[in-house]
Amino acid sequence: MPLIPDITPKPAKQPKPTARPAERPAKTIRPAKLKARHWQPRHWKIIGGVAAGVVLLITYCSWQSYRLYAAGLAAKTNFEAVQAAVEAKDFAKAKSELQAGTDQISTARSASRGLWPIKWIPWVHTQFVVVDQLLLAGEHVGKAGQPLLDIAQQVNDVVGDQSVTVNKIGKAERAALLQTLYDSPETVLQAQADLHNAVTALKALPDKHVVAPLQVVVELVQTNLPTIEAAVDKGLPFLTVAPIIAGYPDAKTYLFLLQNNTELRPTGGFIGTYGILELHDGNIAEFKTDNIYNIDNKVKDTWTEKPPEALQRYLSATRWYLRDVNWDPDFPTTAARAEDFYRRELQTDQVIDGVIAVTPELIHDLLEVTGPITVEGDEYNADNLTEKLQYEVEIAFYNEGISDAARKEVIGKLAGEILDRVMNLPQSSWDTLATVLITNLEEKHILVYSNDATVQQLMSDIGWDGSIAQVDSDFVMVVDANLAAKKTDRVMTKDLTYAVTKAGSDYIVDLTLKYRNDGVFDDFTTRYRSYMRVYVPTGSELLDSSGFLTNDRYLGGEPTTAITSQAPDVNKTIFEGFISVEPKTEDTITLRYRLPRTIADQITAGQYTLYWEKQAGTDNVTSTVEFDVGDKVKQASTLDESAEIDNTKVHFTSQLLRDLQLTIELK
Repeated sequence: MPLIPDITPKPAKQPKPTARPAERPAKTIRPAKLKARHWQPRHWKIIGGVAAGVVLLITYCSWQSYRLYAAGLAAKTNFEAVQAAVEAKDFAKAKSELQAGTDQISTARSASRGLWPIKWIPWVHTQFVVVDQLLLAGEHVGKAGQPLLDIAQQVNDVVGDQSVTVNKIGKAERAALLQTLYDSPETVLQAQADLHNAVTALKALPDKHVVAPLQVVVELVQTNLPTIEAAVDKGLPFLTVAPIIAGYPDAKTYLFLLQNNTELRPTGGFIGTYGILELHDGNIAEFKTDNIYNIDNKVKDTWTEKPPEALQRYLSATRWYLRDVNWDPDFPTTAARAEDFYRRELQTDQVIDGVIAVTPELIHDLLEVTGPITVEGDEYNADNLTEKLQYEVEIAFYNEGISDAARKEVIGKLAGEILDRVMNLPQSSWDTLATVLITNLEEKHILVYSNDATVQQLMSDIGWDGSIAQVDSDFVMVVDANLAAKKTDRVMTKDLTYAVTKAGSDYIVDLTLKYRNDGVFDDFTTRYRSYMRVYVPTGSELLDSSGFLTNDRYLGGEPTTAITSQAPDVNKTIFEGFISVEPKTEDTITLRYRLPRTIADQITAGQYTLYWEKQAGTDNVTSTVEFDVGDKVKQASTLDESAEIDNTKVHFTSQLLRDLQLTIELK
C-alpha cells in the first residue's frame, strides 16, 4: 500500500450501458458491387423474357394489323371491281371479284380476332367495333351477292345486247327470263335475310370517338343506309312477284283506272277513263280504254247504288257510279268495290285479276323517257301534257265536232303509243325506265291491287298497294276530295304543320292546314271545294277546330266544327268536314285534339314515332312536324335524314312526296 494516499479526484463512474446487439461496423460498398449483388442472374432472365414477350407481342400485333389492313384494302378494291363489273354487265367477272373480296374479308376478320390483346383498351376498342361491324356487313353482302349475281347472269344471257328491246325478245327467251325470276323466291328471300343482317351490322356502328378515316366510312354508310334498306325491303321482294303481275305463268287481266290528280279524289284523282289491260308472259296482249261516262250512262236509269253522304250533299249525286267509286282512301277497299261496280254496270262475268290505277304524272314521266309522241297531228310531250290533254278532252272536242262519248279516245291512243314506245326501248334505257316506275310506285302515282293473296300481301308489305298503314304509333293522313272544283288542284299549294305538345299528363296535337288557291275563275280552275278527312289514331279526341264550312260562302255557308267519325276497318278515328278556298286567297283550317293513352304511354316511355301517310296523287304538299313535350331530345330522324333538334324541341320540314316516318328518342 502506498505511504501517501492518492487523493487525486477520480473520474465518476459511468453507468453501465444497456445491453444491445453488437453492431457491425458499416462497410463501404462500391456502387458496382451493390448492383452486382442486387441483380442476380434470375432477374436478368425475367427482364429478358418480358422484353422478348413485348417484342413478340408488338411483332405479332404489327403482323396482324398489316394482315387486317392489307386484306381490308384488297376487299375494298374487289368490291369496287364488282360494282364496275355489274355496271358493265360483266357478271362473270363480278362473281369472281365478289368471291375474292369475300375471301379477303375472311382474312381480315381472322386478323382482327388475332388482335385481341389490344382490343380491351377503351379508345382502341371503339375503333375495332367499327372495323368489325364493317367486316361483318361485308361478309353478309358477299353471301347475298353470289346468288343474286347468278340470277343477273341468267337474265343477261337473254337480254345482254344493249340494243335489244322487249318486243325483240323471242317468246321462248322471254318465258325463260320470267321463269328465272319466278323460280327465285327462296334465293331472293335468303339474299334478303343476308342483306338485312348487313344492314343490322351497319346500324351498330358507333358515331362518336372514331378516328377520321373510319368516321368518313361511317358517315358514308349512314348516308346510303336508307337506299340499301329500300333495295332490300322493296326491290328484292318485288322481283319475286313481278312475273306473276306480268302474266307468267298465267295471263292476267286488270281493270285500269286513269285518275286525274288535277281533280283530286281520295285514291288519286277523278276517274275519267277506265280500261282493260291484259298481260301474258310479260307482253301486252290487249289494252283498250274508254270514257268512264260511257259505262256509267249504260245504267243511269237502273242503277240504285247510294253514294256517300258527302257526295250527295256537296256534289248533288243521287247514285254512286264507277266514276266516283274511289271515295275510300284505302285503295284495296276501293279496288274491290271498283271491280264490283265494273261487273255490275257492264253486266259481265269477266274475270278480273286486279286493279291498276295511275295518274297523269306517270304519263308525264314516261314521255321524258320516250320523247314526244304525235297523236292525230298533235304533239304531246312532258311539258305540255296536262294542258294539251285537258284542252283536247274538255274544249277542243266540241269545236271539232267530236261526240261527248268519243272525246276521250285520244287518251287511249296516246297511252297505246306510249306503251308501244316503252316496249321498244333499248336495253340501255331500262334502268331509267325502272327508276320511273319505282318512283311512281313510291310516290303513289301507280297503285296496284291483286286478287292473288300472295301478291297482294307482298305489295302491301312494301307499301305499293295504296292501303292505309296499320301502325301502333302516332299517325296522320289528310285526304281531300275535290267536289265540283274543276281542275283546281293543279293550282293549289298546301302547307301542313303537325305540332305535338304536353298539357298535364296529356299530349296534344295542333294540326294547321294552310291552303292557297293560285287559280282564277276560268275553264279549268275555280274556287277550291273539298271534303276533307283527317285520319288519326283510334281514340283521339277532338278538342277544337276551325276553317270548316256548312257550304260555300256564296251559297250561305257558315263556319262549323269538324265531325268525328270512326273507321274501324283501318283502326282510325276521322275528323272531317267541307272547306272552300276562293281564287287568289289562302285559308287556314285547324284541328286540336288529344292523342290516345296508347300514344301518350309511348312518349312517356321515351319513344315517339309519327307515320304521316301521303294521299295518293298529291305532289304539292309541304309537311312540317314540331315536337316539344318538355323532355330533352336525344335523337330525331326520318328514314333518310335528320331533324333539327334544339334541347327539347324538334323541327322537321319536307315535301310530302311519299309516306313520312319520323322517330324521336327522348333522354
